[in-house]
Amino acid sequence: MSSKRSMAEQRAEALWKRMKPKVLEAFEKHNAERTDLKFDEIEGNSASVGDLVARMLIQEALREQSAASQEELKTARQSLTEQAHVIGKTPDELRMTRIPGTDRHLSM
Repeated sequence: MSSKRSMAEQRAEALWKRMKPKVLEAFEKHNAERTDLKFDEIEGNSASVGDLVARMLIQEALREQSAASQEELKTARQSLTEQAHVIGKTPDELRMTRIPGTDRHLSM
């Protein structure tokens, strides 16, 4: 467990090193001596930092995911071909759609 914890801490430190300049930039833009600072600007700067953190976390999580094996890809292609055949289409004619009321899950 401590190995996983230390690995997470290392990843968090690396993320912070990448984020620190953006956070410092936001603090500098929010200087209390500015008389023209508006809430919209504070909100926008803060949101951009939050968006950047989210993108970095997503990239890091995706980087940690293992790539699909050749066997998994082969099985997925076969399944797709079978599903397309059932509805009278070729796999190339299928497209992904969002079904309302159905949960989406990220495979781990």
